[in-house]
Amino acid sequence: MKRAYIGLALCLLAAACGDGGKDGKSGPDARAGCGDGASGIVVTGPWVRTAPQGQTNSAAYFTLCNATGEPDALVGVSTPEAGAAEMHESTQTDDGMMTMSPVSSLDLPPGEPVRFAPGGYHVMLIGLFQPIAAGDELSLTLKFRNAPPETIKAVAKAPGVIN
Repeated sequence: MKRAYIGLALCLLAAACGDGGKDGKSGPDARAGCGDGASGIVVTGPWVRTAPQGQTNSAAYFTLCNATGEPDALVGVSTPEAGAAEMHESTQTDDGMMTMSPVSSLDLPPGEPVRFAPGGYHVMLIGLFQPIAAGDELSLTLKFRNAPPETIKAVAKAPGVIN
């Protein structure tokens, strides 16, 4: 019985963090810049996976673009919605297994978008205080090495619904 619960927990965690191969990192196709006239750290497209009753973890995603002209880094995330919020990176091993590792900070080069997406960088929301339904808004505070903290709202979407 205990193995069944552990297996279920691992399946739910994998569903929250991966999509089977998208890398979720910044790259040539994500280097559109921060937008005309952008300043500060620009956050776009924030969303969080739904979490039905009994599921205590979820993941949040967004894109960051550093329009300050100086290097910066995301050094932490917090939320009043869960016991903890941690930055993680999912990667695929040579044998096809998805793994997840904590990330203590993430560099934000000037003008280069950094994408938090399923299968790559994400924010794990651990120990949710209540279920998350589609359409719910969760508050996340992003903490940077140099820029001031920024609080954003992430809208909850069911897995597979990204737009």
